[in-house]
Amino acid sequence: MIAVARAAERGMGAALVPQQLSDSWFQSSSLVQLFDHELMTKDAFYFVTRKEDRDNKDIRTFRKWVLQNFAEKR
Repeated sequence: MIAVARAAERGMGAALVPQQLSDSWFQSSSLVQLFDHELMTKDAFYFVTRKEDRDNKDIRTFRKWVLQNFAEKR
C-alpha cells in the first residue's frame, strides 16, 4: 500500500490507500483526498493524488468511473 501512495505522491497517478496510512500525507499536504466517499469494507480507504493533479483529466475520469461503479447507491 505504501508503494502506491508513494507513486501518487511522485505524480504517477492516484491511489486507493487505507485511512491509517494516509493521515501523515494529508497533514503534510503531499497528498489530498479526492472525494468524501469511503469504500465500504472492514477497512477504510481514500482515493488520493497530489494536490496539483487534483483536476487532471485522467484522474477525474477515473474518479467518475470509481463512483459510478463502486459508490453506495443513496
